[in-house]
Amino acid sequence: MIFRNRDSIATVLCLLITLPLIFALPGVAVAEETTWEDMEWKGLVSSDIPKQFPRFIVPGQEKNMALLRDIFHLHYGTGDVGSALWYGWIPEASIWVGMADDSRDNKMAAAWEKKLSEHFIDAEGYASSDMGHNFGHSLGWPFPHWTSGGAGWHFTLSNLPDMGIYGLGVVEDTTGWELAGLKDNGIDKENGWLLEIEADGATLETPPINVNKEAAPFLRITCNAEEYNPSANPYVEWTGMDEPEFSPERRVYFTLGKTAEHDFHNEAPTMLHVMIPLYKLAGIHGEFTRFRINFGDNAGAKIVLRSIITAMDTRHNVNNFMFLKGCSDYVGWTGDLSFLRRNIQRMRLALRWALNEFEVEKYKCVYTPWVGHDGRSGIERLPDGTVKQFTGRGIGNAYFDLLPFGGKDAPTTIYCYDAIKRMASLEKQIAQHPEWNIPAGPLRFDPDELTLLAQQMKDAGDQFWNPLTGRFIAAIDVDNKHYDYGLTFVSLEAIHYGFATEEQAQAIMDWITGQRIVEEDTSKGEDIYHWRFAPRCSTKRNIEYYGFGWTGAESIPFGGQIQDGGAVLGFSYHDLMSRLAVYGPDNAWQRLSEILEWYAEVLAGGGYRKYYANIPDATLQGGGTAGGLGLDSEFIENILVPQVMLHGFMGLEQRADGLKIHPNLPSQWSGLGVTRIDFHSMLCNITVAADRIKITTAEGLRNPFNLYVPEGKWRVTYRGADGKELDESVVEIVGDDGFITIKESRAISLDLIKTKQL
Repeated sequence: MIFRNRDSIATVLCLLITLPLIFALPGVAVAEETTWEDMEWKGLVSSDIPKQFPRFIVPGQEKNMALLRDIFHLHYGTGDVGSALWYGWIPEASIWVGMADDSRDNKMAAAWEKKLSEHFIDAEGYASSDMGHNFGHSLGWPFPHWTSGGAGWHFTLSNLPDMGIYGLGVVEDTTGWELAGLKDNGIDKENGWLLEIEADGATLETPPINVNKEAAPFLRITCNAEEYNPSANPYVEWTGMDEPEFSPERRVYFTLGKTAEHDFHNEAPTMLHVMIPLYKLAGIHGEFTRFRINFGDNAGAKIVLRSIITAMDTRHNVNNFMFLKGCSDYVGWTGDLSFLRRNIQRMRLALRWALNEFEVEKYKCVYTPWVGHDGRSGIERLPDGTVKQFTGRGIGNAYFDLLPFGGKDAPTTIYCYDAIKRMASLEKQIAQHPEWNIPAGPLRFDPDELTLLAQQMKDAGDQFWNPLTGRFIAAIDVDNKHYDYGLTFVSLEAIHYGFATEEQAQAIMDWITGQRIVEEDTSKGEDIYHWRFAPRCSTKRNIEYYGFGWTGAESIPFGGQIQDGGAVLGFSYHDLMSRLAVYGPDNAWQRLSEILEWYAEVLAGGGYRKYYANIPDATLQGGGTAGGLGLDSEFIENILVPQVMLHGFMGLEQRADGLKIHPNLPSQWSGLGVTRIDFHSMLCNITVAADRIKITTAEGLRNPFNLYVPEGKWRVTYRGADGKELDESVVEIVGDDGFITIKESRAISLDLIKTKQL
């Protein structure tokens, strides 16, 4: 055996100590006694990591495993459960961590149960972005703000976060407003404009405005109301340049009463948020010149008007798919059938709405119909070098919120594809387990139909494939224009989620690893890994494909903005998983070793910020500051990188009905162990080696589950706390979906050895 660590003596000692712990049927307590306190890197990794935090054990790789554990703990400890955009990444990486002595006291799992169960889904089925109070769509992303080409009036700024950056002021003079049937009691800066409705049909008319309809698809009213009539049928009307008079033909009704949106924001009982979809009747062409609100049959009501604003459609088209993945990961790790029973209809509604809203069956992809989300850029660079803005266009749809995507949206299509496959698997498991007592009903999906739709989407994936560059594009806009800036994250996730074909996956990895050069790119060959910890997010300079508010991309050097040549540590996970799928585990391990070497240098240099303070042209983004590197602050997805040990090398996949373990170990590893995996309320150590899988739990196998293992004949042995055999059998597995039913038992360990003997 070749030892790669510099301190070969320490390595040999650790190997001799660790091998028995992994493969000699250890108990949980014994495994946790494995320490590296006497090793050369003791002063490098954090000394604050709790003893019960999971360990990765690979004989001969103790230093690298300590560094990887340090990365894991650093980002596990700094990230909260996040908003909808992160649901597709953080649950799978955090719920399994068995920090508590009793696995039934998993606080992270409890936090996710609450977060996912309470996540707001509106009456149609859209899953909120969950970004709190903002001034875009009330259930969307915080920007673009109405000040970017819209109209708005704030009568109070109390309880609003960070609004000073927009230069907002409170309306103090109501000259220009027209009131009929309303008593004006003045403006209270702490509460808002105090109005009393003296007669049914009272109206409030705004001052004149001139707002492009494309920049104002919604009117948003925020107020407090007392003694209002929830059946009053209030409505809003508008005028335009060519429509100077108010008319019933330009009228949209709304509800002035307690709504689900109110519950979502969890504010005072009388606080109301009203989103009025003007675009459904007004269209997006022309201008709004005035609004008039008719309060309906509400005589005697008191209204405290906090704000009236136009709002752009800042919803994100990925939310429903991320919500579904988060729920799937939660159920897979916990086996929480009560959660599934309570949330399955919400999950089904979320997927049905998305498939309908984005016309997935028609286009075999996600097509975004929302105003400002048609895939076109919000800016145009003119021959003289100036930039023309198209206010309201190019609004972000996903994580990279400066990039438009939309239209026929490649990355969201990939997330949709994954969500469909997950729901198909879950519906199949539900059907196979009637004892779970999961509700059916009209929202239920046929798993075979979902599986067929997913395959049709993959077959139609060529619409996003650029044969000239050998990679996936960003989007196809409403004018059928394709956008290719070498977005590595799109292509890598296409491989990771199984959307790419084998030929496409090979071409992608050959490009990203520099074996194939795309001549038109700004970054080529080795430079794609310029930032060392991850490939650049894009390889071709982009100064023209952005939302309408980002006009100065050329003022930032390539690599100075994450979307344009920068990098995010977390997305190395998709790189590692893609390497494993295309090049195999040895290549993936080599790349992970390079990341860990970089991380050791970062720790020696004092951490991310101090280390990069001495690196030319390196700028870190975080906390509102733009930059090219996503390493700390809001980049909670960096927790993903260590998950390659479970989902990659161990080949573990959590399911509602059990675990799938198909190991993919590098040739130089004799085995891999991971401690304190909280699975289905059992605190487990899992180890794998060539033709061997071992699961140990201190409290016994108290919950039955299916264990999906590679094809072949397996000797299955149950052992008690004293190591004695309690039961043994040989099971033959046929096909990729074959499984062994693990029965409820007082055994504390389960040992599977692949054998040729019956």
